[in-house]
Amino acid sequence: MRKIERAATIILAATFLSGCGAKAPAGVKDASVSEQNRAGAFSTAVEEDEVQNAHWIWDDSNENDSWMRFRKTFTLSETPEEANAVIAADSKYFLWVNGEPVVREGGIKRGQSPESIYYDTVDLKDYLKEGENTIAALAWYFGSGFSSGYITSGEPAFFMSLSCGDADLSTDKSWLVSRDPSFLHDNQANYRLPEQDVSINAAMIEDWQNPSYDDGGWEPAVEKGMEGDLPWGTFVERPIPMFSFGEQAHYLNAGDFEGTTKTGDELWALDLPYNMQFLPSFRVEDEEGHQVIRVWTDMYEDHNGNSVMLKYLTKKGEQSFESPAWLSGEHVYFEIPPGVRVVSLTYRETGYGAEPAGSFHCDDAYFDELWKKAQRTLYVNLRDTYMDCPNRERAQWFADCALEFKLSACAMEPEAMQLYRSAVETTVKSPRGKELLNQLPTNAMADEITMPVQILMGFSELYEYYLFTGDEEFLEEVYEPVRDYLLGFKVGNKGVVKYRYGQAWEWADSTEWTDYALMQSAWYAYDMLEMAKIARLVSKEEEALFTKRFETIRDGMRMNYRHGDGLFYSGSVPKPDERVQALFILSGIMEEEDYGAAAALFQEERQCAPLLEYYVEKACYAIGQESIAMQREKELYYEMNAGEYAMSTLWEHWAYQEGTSNHAWAGGPLPLLSIETAGIHPETPGFETFTVEPKLGTLQELICTMPTIRGDITVEVKRAGAAYDITIICPTGTQPQVTAPEGTRFVTNNT
Repeated sequence: MRKIERAATIILAATFLSGCGAKAPAGVKDASVSEQNRAGAFSTAVEEDEVQNAHWIWDDSNENDSWMRFRKTFTLSETPEEANAVIAADSKYFLWVNGEPVVREGGIKRGQSPESIYYDTVDLKDYLKEGENTIAALAWYFGSGFSSGYITSGEPAFFMSLSCGDADLSTDKSWLVSRDPSFLHDNQANYRLPEQDVSINAAMIEDWQNPSYDDGGWEPAVEKGMEGDLPWGTFVERPIPMFSFGEQAHYLNAGDFEGTTKTGDELWALDLPYNMQFLPSFRVEDEEGHQVIRVWTDMYEDHNGNSVMLKYLTKKGEQSFESPAWLSGEHVYFEIPPGVRVVSLTYRETGYGAEPAGSFHCDDAYFDELWKKAQRTLYVNLRDTYMDCPNRERAQWFADCALEFKLSACAMEPEAMQLYRSAVETTVKSPRGKELLNQLPTNAMADEITMPVQILMGFSELYEYYLFTGDEEFLEEVYEPVRDYLLGFKVGNKGVVKYRYGQAWEWADSTEWTDYALMQSAWYAYDMLEMAKIARLVSKEEEALFTKRFETIRDGMRMNYRHGDGLFYSGSVPKPDERVQALFILSGIMEEEDYGAAAALFQEERQCAPLLEYYVEKACYAIGQESIAMQREKELYYEMNAGEYAMSTLWEHWAYQEGTSNHAWAGGPLPLLSIETAGIHPETPGFETFTVEPKLGTLQELICTMPTIRGDITVEVKRAGAAYDITIICPTGTQPQVTAPEGTRFVTNNT
């Protein structure tokens, strides 16, 4: 048998799902994750005999955007004591047992590498019974083509391996298969997205998941291959929790429309409580039938490509439908034909399988609101991967992952940090020669999306991930490929890293005015310091080499690119780049005597887009100028936080509608407020000891809660003249180390 690579064991919690839909409240996870996996230690294994009899199955077709149904009816002599099924699909699957929904959306978009596919481990024992049983599955194949966030195998297929009691239920030709006739082929709404619009013909919907359904007209499934066979490749266990699904709920203004018959052509705008991923649903009555209902959101249109919508062709009579595919937005538009009576308009929130956590409150409501909006922005950008936006791309950009990890560490249950581990693993396992790709997974022209500066940014949080999670095994796993990539850069005799050009477009920030040569050198120096720490930890000999490279850059920059004003610039730009100064501060290249010049620059310049703004503001905290960071946040984030077009999430750019209205890279204020302003940071891996070093800036008081793998840490800080009064509540077994002005009083309570 072929090797099955391992990550985390995720078992579906059957008690969360029952009846017609998931019965967990919004935000409750469908997956149970062990404390070991919370800490980032992934060490379980699948036995080879669990998959040895299973085949990849489909029918004899191979079409893009296809929905295929599968059924297996069998008899058990007794209720099984365990029934852990290994399930995979290219691209997504939905599962029922004895008519009950078990998995509402299974699978992660393929794949960790072009030659691998993710699988889930799903516990079915609470659904199986003595006597006759039926398993029903629906698989959705996205297909091939240019898209982001997904690597097609080129061959649609479904796989399940399960032996329980006296029955082998693994997929093979004994399963029955039938194309679902209710799903209509549609055009790809956006070349970046693997998902198509979902188009439904209500007249063709059948209750085929019901055990009593007559499947006599179905055909035996076609066996396509076995575990490990190409084109699907090596099995990699799902590294993240199963997705969460809440109960169906009514839109905030649903009462204005429900119980009425549509009379005109106007659109109906339904309001969600905040921006979210959700499944739209409705119940309508149509005396005529064969009319189209369309559903999309305020996040649908984008100048870089539209998102997806639901299209529903009605049948005569009363009918109800819930979309299997999620949309995202804050307002939902229904285009309903005149004459159709609307009984109810509902939705079900869905999202990543970890809940938002943590909090921040202070005496300035502006920052409270900004923190909450950054948290909501993050959550809507979590699913198969860290996404940059949930509408036009749903894609993982590696530079964004570094910041999304920091947001996750401060504002989500710890399982959300597993997406950073997954992002790094995917990046190092999908090389293109000496280059790494900054957007993965992807069906796109891979050689055209290499941006070295983004890769350097993405690696910058490796050691921080270790501190927040205690996951040393991860560092040992990725150390060598990261080392090999970084040592492939050449450092010149003036301390400048020989410039490596991107093969898509040059990128160091999304603005044009950038000191590219020094920017790449700055990120490289930053990574050299981080890699020296990692090399020391995993007992590698390269610590001295990384340290030497850093020193070469530091000394070369100070000698050749530091000008009389104390700032660094190469001459390719008319004045110093604020981002370069920030990175030189954070890496220790800039000396303390020049901090005043940097502070003056940070007060004057506003060249950053939101992603790099995080590092400039972080540098302000590092030099004791936290008030400048807060001033920048008040100015730059004002429109999206408190302006006329402010929403529950943060925009891609500073101006409304210049980009997406929900973009993960805009969330930098959140970790700055939690880690820098409140001052909470792990001192030793996994928070056994942690620092509390508040820097209140313009604030008088705050209270901040940070979720950690050991439990919540809460820090309350109040000004007391030139000092602070600090109260710390932390889990038993953790120890704070307080750094604060002389005269500070603090008390620690363990929970």
